[in-house]
Amino acid sequence: MGYQSPYELNWALSSTVLSHAAWGIYRSCSTLILPHLSNHCLLVVCSGQPVCLRFGTSQCLALTFRGNLSSLVHLDASSARLHGMIPIELPEIPSLRYLDLSMNGNLTVDCSKLLAGSWRRIEVLDLASNQVYGRLPDSVGNISSLVELNLFSNNMEGGIPSSIGKLCDLQVLFLAGNNLTLGLPEHLEKSDDCISPHPLPKLRYLDLAVNLLSGVLPEWLGQLRNLESLDLSSSLIGGPIPSPLGKLPLLTDLSLAGNRLNGSLPPSIGQLTKLANLDVSSNLLTGTVTHIHLSKLRDLKLLAMGFNSLVINVSSSWNPPFQLRKLVLGSCQLGPQFPSWLRNQKEPVYLDLSNSGISGRIPNWFWDLSSNLSLLNVSFNQIEGRLPSPLNIDAYADVDMRSNLLSGPLPVLSNFVELLDLSQNRFFGPIPHDFAQLQPSLIYWSVSGNNLSGEIPASIGLIQGLLVVDLSRNNLTGDIPTSLANCACLEALVLEHNSLTGTIPAALVSLQQLRSLHLSGNMLHGVIPSSMKTMSSLQTLDLGNNRLQGAIPAWIGESLPALRILRLRGNKLSGRIPDQFSNLSSLQVLDLAGNELKGSIPRSIGGLRAMARPKASLYLFYGFYRGSYYEESLSMVMNNRPTMFTKTLTLVTSIDLSDNNLSDEVPQELMTPLRFAGSEPLKKPTLRKGLGADGRPP
Repeated sequence: MGYQSPYELNWALSSTVLSHAAWGIYRSCSTLILPHLSNHCLLVVCSGQPVCLRFGTSQCLALTFRGNLSSLVHLDASSARLHGMIPIELPEIPSLRYLDLSMNGNLTVDCSKLLAGSWRRIEVLDLASNQVYGRLPDSVGNISSLVELNLFSNNMEGGIPSSIGKLCDLQVLFLAGNNLTLGLPEHLEKSDDCISPHPLPKLRYLDLAVNLLSGVLPEWLGQLRNLESLDLSSSLIGGPIPSPLGKLPLLTDLSLAGNRLNGSLPPSIGQLTKLANLDVSSNLLTGTVTHIHLSKLRDLKLLAMGFNSLVINVSSSWNPPFQLRKLVLGSCQLGPQFPSWLRNQKEPVYLDLSNSGISGRIPNWFWDLSSNLSLLNVSFNQIEGRLPSPLNIDAYADVDMRSNLLSGPLPVLSNFVELLDLSQNRFFGPIPHDFAQLQPSLIYWSVSGNNLSGEIPASIGLIQGLLVVDLSRNNLTGDIPTSLANCACLEALVLEHNSLTGTIPAALVSLQQLRSLHLSGNMLHGVIPSSMKTMSSLQTLDLGNNRLQGAIPAWIGESLPALRILRLRGNKLSGRIPDQFSNLSSLQVLDLAGNELKGSIPRSIGGLRAMARPKASLYLFYGFYRGSYYEESLSMVMNNRPTMFTKTLTLVTSIDLSDNNLSDEVPQELMTPLRFAGSEPLKKPTLRKGLGADGRPP
């Protein structure tokens, strides 16, 4: 029958409205393609011939399909910046086989209503990356012609109906990036029209990643004999990995990462002889992985088992049948020896052996294959000795060797890198004066917690893409280079616990993206520069334990609205506590102890809102770059002992005014104990050494 009812699609475009005279051109077309429209052109393909229809001028394009569309077979309006409701009448177009409305972002419809339609001949239904909502209805199992269903990145809820098993011809099912919560059905329905006794006999690609499925992996997954790719990552799935998964002869990609899977890795996984990518990382897996799991996987290119509690137990003489490109075994037990079976791997570009119990030296042969690595992560081990110089690495790589026992001078790298973390080792000597010329592409740089000496090179200002600089806890001397002002992207500058001298450079005002500034534990003198008042992104300002003088600037309370941590303890600051501090609505830690402050404590400090309601859910991470970041930390004096806070820092509320010359009266507003995670009081504000929070001798 001919379809007569009109319906509309509204297009949010920078272009415009098409004249109704154009519609006669395509009324009898079998194919209608509406691509990106960046050239203000609607392309209609009629009988194999493209026709270009130009627009006039307006704010949006309203398409009204009128007339007989019974011959329309193919409609492609992907990536066209459409918005509004997807017409509920689309399923009634009798000849429609291909519908692609993906990548528009703002198209919406109730999926349960849309998929309840006739869809007599539909084969490809692609609504990915929109705002489709609702549940998959049981009626989806009646769309017998369906070959591909793509609802990736929408707002779908509920679960997957068991009726989907009746789709004999379905080859592609993409439901990743939704809010599915009901888990996978324990059983799938079967159709009498299917020749195969198994459900979904033609399914090749199944992607349900990034949902809230919970539940367990059902046994029927092992019956999808034509399956080539299975992605159930990041979906809160628990329970064991079922052994029948090892019976999928065509499977090339298996990703179960980021779930709650427990138990051991079944040996049947070793029967997946076509497997190229195996990712079971970030679960709760235990047990031992041996050569039995791996010796038949000749096509394997990606092996990711990290961030479980697995023990990798293979012979030191084992020669793997595969050539890996990506290996992730972080937090597996590999050591104590460096894995010798890597010696015959010629293609690795990504290697994560972090926290894997490796000790001793890295063998010399490793540096012959490291030149192709775009990521080298051997952090949190007990690796010792000196690194080769030059250290072979691929261009623009990430190198993470923190928290080991490495020693000697800082190595020269064979190529520019973007991340270099050598912190918490035993490196000594100076930072090369031409370091910036050697590494102009650095984005993340940390050498904290070593024994480095000498001055910070003035050339550091040439590395203008830096997000994080952490040179803390070394023996660095000299002034803070004013050239740092050229690093306009900096989010975290951490120079604490060195022997730096001079004043705080006024030029730091150029760092308008800076969110965390740690200069404590040095020998800086002078006043807090007034130019810093424009650094409105600052969340942490730690200038403690220096030799700063003068009054605490009132502009701190007026111009730094995002401040969460203000630590000025252990200086020679004088004058009164500014009343303007009451404006710091995000402030959770105020530490002014050990100065020469006088006068009374402003009552308004008792109204600091974040002190009463700390933002417990917000971790303080800065300079996030390819999975690495600077994690905020702060040392606070608790019960006369320094205590370091990191991940729990957002739960801390504290005011410390001790060891000053403040009056004995404590405002009633400050008498409510400040607490940590709703438990015991942390620190009541104290006034002078020898006086308690109530101003009386203990």
